[in-house]
Amino acid sequence: MVDAACIVHCRLDSDELSIDPESTSEAVMQAGPATIRPGEALTEMVVRMAAHDVATLIVKTSDDRLVGVLRRSETEQVPKLDQHRTETSDQQ
Repeated sequence: MVDAACIVHCRLDSDELSIDPESTSEAVMQAGPATIRPGEALTEMVVRMAAHDVATLIVKTSDDRLVGVLRRSETEQVPKLDQHRTETSDQQ
């Protein structure tokens, strides 16, 4: 959830909303969502997402302004990242 200035405050759980559409935002929000900065290396983010079983990361600036959302499913479509992920898994 962002305010009028696009400052990220929390993340809403869409699964919870689909169960009870009358839920309040407070009931379905996730405080402290997983976030990254725009300049962080994509390969590191893929490894981080896999290690913590995170489906999305919120991309925001240092002053908490929303830039976008990185989806793990989209990163898995990038061939070089897939190779890096396989090499990393083999090392563990």
